[in-house]
Amino acid sequence: MNNPQIDDYGTKYWYDKNRKFHREDAPAIEYTDGTFAWRWHGKYHRDNGEFSNVIHKYFFNGKQIK
Repeated sequence: MNNPQIDDYGTKYWYDKNRKFHREDAPAIEYTDGTFAWRWHGKYHRDNGEFSNVIHKYFFNGKQIK
């Protein structure tokens, strides 16, 4: 899906065709308070940085690498 789904609180969610959180070029979840989470086909993922601006851990295909 290219367009986000927005819940009653204003949180934006992007999904793949299997309804798993997914977005290639930006966070798959964006909360109204400014926090976000990167997901790749439902797994925590970000190959060039943090998957969230709150939890500072690095993941690749769902596995923590740092």
